[in-house]
Amino acid sequence: MKKVVLLAFCISSTIFSYSQFGTATYDNKDFQSFLKTTTYVAMTGDSLYDAELSKTMAKFWKITPYKIVDQ
Repeated sequence: MKKVVLLAFCISSTIFSYSQFGTATYDNKDFQSFLKTTTYVAMTGDSLYDAELSKTMAKFWKITPYKIVDQ
């Protein structure tokens, strides 16, 4: 009996916790609007992580301008 209740709980929690019921649709207007934005990168205060994050952004993030800001 415990197995049946546990199985029912697992199935119902999976069904009700599914967060993406639909798919997003984006058109060219949305993409062009995104290209006009600026991405803000918040530093964490950990100097090693922040240095790697800065290098990674400079190397790979080319789609929009970005600014690095403190917490």
